[in-house]
Amino acid sequence: MTTIRDVARVAGVSISTVSLALNAPSRVSAETVRKVEAAIEQTGYAANPVARSLKRGRSNLIGVVMTDVTNPFFGSLLLVIEGIAAENGYLVLLSDTRGSARIEADLLALMSAHMVAGVILSPVGLYEGPPAHMFKLKMPLVLIDQRIEGAKADFVGTDNALATAMLCEHLIQFRHRDIASIGGAAGLYTAAMRTAGVLH
Repeated sequence: MTTIRDVARVAGVSISTVSLALNAPSRVSAETVRKVEAAIEQTGYAANPVARSLKRGRSNLIGVVMTDVTNPFFGSLLLVIEGIAAENGYLVLLSDTRGSARIEADLLALMSAHMVAGVILSPVGLYEGPPAHMFKLKMPLVLIDQRIEGAKADFVGTDNALATAMLCEHLIQFRHRDIASIGGAAGLYTAAMRTAGVLH
């Protein structure tokens, strides 16, 4: 089996230089990077991603945890996430919580154990208490769809309050006065924002 030692020998550089060329190419000359790339091509070397993960303390995996992978909304979102991840050298690890806070906590613990580079999470949203499993994560976390108060995470979602306010304005312009709203389960962030938009 070809090793990094073989690449270094063919390229005429040290093993540490090969490592730098692979992991921090800006720290070596363009000519050295070209030599290493040519040696990799010649030897057929393939880096062991598990070994690299252990060394760096994180992998090239991005965890994506969703509440229902059969939902077309999440399916479309996953295609975009996978495409951007692949362009940047990452592989997506997908899991489904099936709407269970317990499963969500277990999956996040597993993602952490596999040293994922970060997690994109569609939270269950309904918890009996503060979701401690979300607050103690050491890996980067991005929440989608449901914002969780107190979580140290970025949030990407739709402006549900503005959207429902605009829908109501549209109905009112057509002289509708009896307007009903079905916004989702009580306690969900998205449901609360939709109700706020209707009442605006």
